[in-house]
Amino acid sequence: MYFYPVDTLRSQTMQNYIAEWASPNFHHAEYIPFLVLLLATTAGLACARVRSRPRDVLLLMVSTFAALSSIRMIPFFVLVAVPILSRSVELWARPDHRPPSATRVPLRHAGLLNALILVSLAAFVGFQINDVVRRQPQVEARRFPAAGIAYLQAHPATGPLFNLYDWGGYVIWKLNPRTPVFIDGRADLYGESLMREFADTYDLKHDWQRALQTWQIRTVLVNPDCALAVALRDAPGWQVRYSDSQAVVLERSAPSARESR
Repeated sequence: MYFYPVDTLRSQTMQNYIAEWASPNFHHAEYIPFLVLLLATTAGLACARVRSRPRDVLLLMVSTFAALSSIRMIPFFVLVAVPILSRSVELWARPDHRPPSATRVPLRHAGLLNALILVSLAAFVGFQINDVVRRQPQVEARRFPAAGIAYLQAHPATGPLFNLYDWGGYVIWKLNPRTPVFIDGRADLYGESLMREFADTYDLKHDWQRALQTWQIRTVLVNPDCALAVALRDAPGWQVRYSDSQAVVLERSAPSARESR
């Protein structure tokens, strides 16, 4: 239990193949708010009239390094940076001659302001949930192999399924318990060894066929242009059962010699 988080952070396979472990790419607009917060917090510390506490600086340095190293660490940076930035803005905006108590909002106005913020947040969440529910079918079809899963629902997999890592949770939702997945988003629970098996098979590295033989994989669900799909299209005994621009279903028509023994 104690070594679990350390093993997860040290897993090179997860860091290399899982997108949320990658560093943020500031060429993508979705990471611009993080960049703005980072720059604003740095500027706030530089312009603050009061020295920051060493504890805050240390936490900010550690969380900044973590967020720049991995996307999934950005929320921790936000939790550290926002209070520091708020304090810096307050100190910067407060006139030198006015005592701190004079800058506070009167109690009755503070309650009204807090209620307004709460109602605004609730309205935003409500609109967001309604928008997500309304667009669920379109988003699902765009991000996941809905048509490929529909084919597997109509033509169940003959034997274990090898699936793309990103689609594991979706496959569980649609095909469980009839068709168990090879791997899903809980890579830390599957372990480094199995994650490496998946990566080697998917990218045709090392002894990439070993996982298909060891786990007696007879059906593969991956994106059509990946290395594994290209290799299996020409491999003896494998046939394309379904294919579109998003996913391909390949099936082994006969067991291998090793499986026969």
